[in-house]
Amino acid sequence: GPFTGEQRARARDLGVLDAIVVLPFVDRATLAAVYRRASLTLLPSEREGFGLPLVESLAAGTPMVASDIAVLRELGGDAVSYAPLADVGQWRHAILSLLAERDHSPERWRARKAAGVERAKEFSWSEYAARVAEVYCAVAGRPARARQTADV
Repeated sequence: GPFTGEQRARARDLGVLDAIVVLPFVDRATLAAVYRRASLTLLPSEREGFGLPLVESLAAGTPMVASDIAVLRELGGDAVSYAPLADVGQWRHAILSLLAERDHSPERWRARKAAGVERAKEFSWSEYAARVAEVYCAVAGRPARARQTADV
């Protein structure tokens, strides 16, 4: 959604307001294309229910810097770089380090992108549905059916 007044003021004070594009609602294909074209995705959240943008970014092969909060660490594991929300210096360091890696260590950059894609595969809708079905079967006292390998 749009920035709050405080967020706009902060971005203006940091000199980055004109470099930020706030997108309206976009369809899935457009969103995936935006992620794929980005060098990095930043997720400076104070709290997240699940952190879907993190998984979407990794699935598109786009490295991410995210807030150092438990839910994002749980989702991103070692495939994401983290920084404390209020520490602009650490965010800057994480972002510049990743961009330097992209420019000077292409093999590490490719490996980072591939690791992100692999991590995102752990959070597919079919995997989620299979886990929910297993819980329901366990509650009902019935054996779970074998998982299908194709993502629906």
